[in-house]
Amino acid sequence: MRPMAFALARALNAVFFFATSIYCLLAYSPFAYQQFLKPAVISWLPDFIAIHTALYWLVFLVTTLTLKAQLRADAQPLSADVASRLDPADGVGANAGEIAKPSYGGSRFRRTASWGYVAVGVLLGTGLLVRPVMPSIDNSPRSFLIALIALLPPVWLAVIDQVAHPAPSLRPSNQRHVLDTCAVAAALVWAAYAIGAPFRLRGTPGVELSLFNLVIAAASSAVVHGFAFMAIFLALATLAAFAKTRRQSGAVEYWLLAAATAVTIAAIVYGLVFASFAFGGLDAAVAAGAVGVVIAVVWSGVARRTVARHGVFRESAAFPALYVWLAPINANGSRVAAAVIAAALPVAAYTLVNITSGLDWNFVLQKLGVIVVWLMAFAAVHVLLPRTSSQPAALVFVVPPCLALALFQAVGPFGARSGLADRYATVDMSFRFVRDLRAAHSGETAAFYASLKANTLVSPLRMTPPAFQLPGGRQSASRPPHIFLFVIDSLRRDYVSPYNPAVTFTPAIGQFAADSFVFDRAMTRYAGTALAVPSIWAGSMLIHMLDQRPFDSRNALLALLDADGYRRLMSVDHIMRELLPPGSAGVELDRGVAPMDCDFCRTMGELEARLSEAPDDPRPVFSYTLPQNVHIAVASKRTVPPDHAYPAFFAPVAESVRQVDECFGEFIAFLRRSKLYDDSIVILTADHGDSLGEEGRWGHAYFMVPEVMRIPLIIHVPTAMRPRVRADLHGVSFSTDITPTLYALLGHAPQNVGRLFGEPLLVDHDGELPSRRRDSFLLASSYGAVYGMLRHNGRLLYTSDAMDGRDDAYDLLTLTGQRVTATAAITELNRRQMTEQLHQLASLNHFTAQP
Repeated sequence: MRPMAFALARALNAVFFFATSIYCLLAYSPFAYQQFLKPAVISWLPDFIAIHTALYWLVFLVTTLTLKAQLRADAQPLSADVASRLDPADGVGANAGEIAKPSYGGSRFRRTASWGYVAVGVLLGTGLLVRPVMPSIDNSPRSFLIALIALLPPVWLAVIDQVAHPAPSLRPSNQRHVLDTCAVAAALVWAAYAIGAPFRLRGTPGVELSLFNLVIAAASSAVVHGFAFMAIFLALATLAAFAKTRRQSGAVEYWLLAAATAVTIAAIVYGLVFASFAFGGLDAAVAAGAVGVVIAVVWSGVARRTVARHGVFRESAAFPALYVWLAPINANGSRVAAAVIAAALPVAAYTLVNITSGLDWNFVLQKLGVIVVWLMAFAAVHVLLPRTSSQPAALVFVVPPCLALALFQAVGPFGARSGLADRYATVDMSFRFVRDLRAAHSGETAAFYASLKANTLVSPLRMTPPAFQLPGGRQSASRPPHIFLFVIDSLRRDYVSPYNPAVTFTPAIGQFAADSFVFDRAMTRYAGTALAVPSIWAGSMLIHMLDQRPFDSRNALLALLDADGYRRLMSVDHIMRELLPPGSAGVELDRGVAPMDCDFCRTMGELEARLSEAPDDPRPVFSYTLPQNVHIAVASKRTVPPDHAYPAFFAPVAESVRQVDECFGEFIAFLRRSKLYDDSIVILTADHGDSLGEEGRWGHAYFMVPEVMRIPLIIHVPTAMRPRVRADLHGVSFSTDITPTLYALLGHAPQNVGRLFGEPLLVDHDGELPSRRRDSFLLASSYGAVYGMLRHNGRLLYTSDAMDGRDDAYDLLTLTGQRVTATAAITELNRRQMTEQLHQLASLNHFTAQP
């Protein structure tokens, strides 16, 4: 089999089993299971599970074809067919007359291992046909075990490849060549991303760079890349230096490269991939280590096969260890192929960012793409540069790294002070990757971030939530009004006309707002659905944990509905199902519909039908839904009609909002026809917003930024009630105020119990409005250790991100919010207030943080 076909077959095998393992690990992580797998946020994952067994058989049959030679009784050595390609400076034979045919040892082991792989594969495949495993994967230790087992087949094949193909004679890599490779690869990677930066800048909202600043930032990026690749050189040189002190130094260097690769991959998986899904601890370390080892072993097997097929061995010569390790991607020594790869890198870098950015979570896919580009650049340059057998003086190895370090230290403070580095990082993902790696903090800052992490993703076993106390009885004997609570997932406030006059595609919401209360400084307490929705029902901030069960004692909104005898018509998604006791949802809307398929228009149609079924029912109606039309995972797939133009907006989301607006308008018209509108409280809001390309961000992930935290909040009250109530429309408000507001409107008069709790936004004319304009309020991400303080009546948002190790401040007076510089005094004040309110929240829940 040709090396390329063989490598692709092995890659197919490895990708399938790695995908199986990663899926099981995601299921094992409570965070990933609850937020991604259970609601089917990633639409193709259910399809992968559905065809998993068929994919297994396809992969198995392709893999079996690659084992034909090993399954035969007598395997013949492969011929050397491309000797002329290889550079004599590498010590590789230049003509067929100098080739010594390698001896293929371990024939019996190869044959036994290969037939064993086939036999076990048939048994496993038959078992999957009888009883598929993947559909039953859930959040249990069984998933972790299956994840580790799924990594065994690639290792088995790698062992066969190691034995089946001859071990080439290895010699130490020439360090001058390695140094030159690192230097040129740094320039190549820098250029690949710098070339695309101006093009990405045009499509990145919220980032402005003059030509001068762009040039300065690109020059800084060049320094940063030089430093990063000099660090890689020092690591490779250290391995080579250690290997030279041992016998068979070339082989020792090769296996040190394998070990270093395994450790690096494990660190990337643990620190980048797993950390982004809140999967940590010993289990995550074991899984990351297993993934690193398996990838390194599989890589080595493919490298051995590639060299055995295309390499030629002279009795007196040997391959450089690094050349063999790069064999799977070094185009078998072809300088033409390497030149093509190098020339294509700018296109590859730009394309990888474009195709992954809209689907990414916390920049994970984009950063993994950067690693791929770095590896391809290094391998291509390693082939392209002429090799020499001479070794330079030690001073040559010292000067470039020291110069790179000096320049790096000089450039760093400039970028930090000016904010130029942050702006450029949004259009140069490779620069962002290095910048995020170099985070260093003082002891005080490190301790503060550790404290934030200690208060995040709390175990339910370590806390005792407070019980909610229902306020006094209703002050009116009349029937309460109907309540319709529509929480549009990810709806941004600047995509609806009451908040942004430039919006022309929400006429129904605009008309609705004209006779409603529009709170223009409304915020969510949590930057994600997992905690934002429970906090609405609790009417307060919650201890930071994903599993809020049991929630009955804190469910203030449900207690209100029970007390006032509401007939419920509700959508019950995966989040609400854990917040409500069985049977308490009443009539369930969208029954059998997957959470991510919850469509506002379909729900409104069903709601209208349900309301029409019992027009004479004396009980008041409560309806709730969390439609996904605007969620980035759904909206990004929407096709925008050619005649619908949305200049200055992200068209798929704008089109989704337009459809929601149309169906909302139709439902309001139905309420009017049915004589229900003037007897209803109708609330239109969102659980959070979404980043739509601002500074390179997409979605909400861990981001605590203005476009995610600011939400629309529009409340319509019955006609008879409106003259009696008043509101501070320009004061800061929160989604956690919705439930206390309903209490007040229904005559239950809730008490002000602190800044962690919501307050009524609508009060009687002689009542007291919330005095919040001088208060500070804690905000949080739903998914990680990212917290914020909202101050100055919602004007200043200060955030502390312990995930990325940075603090930021934003002025919220503008429509989209503007990043501002935070002084040391502002940082100290906000961190102190953040700590105080986190301690209050912990104390309220009888929780003791343990950094």
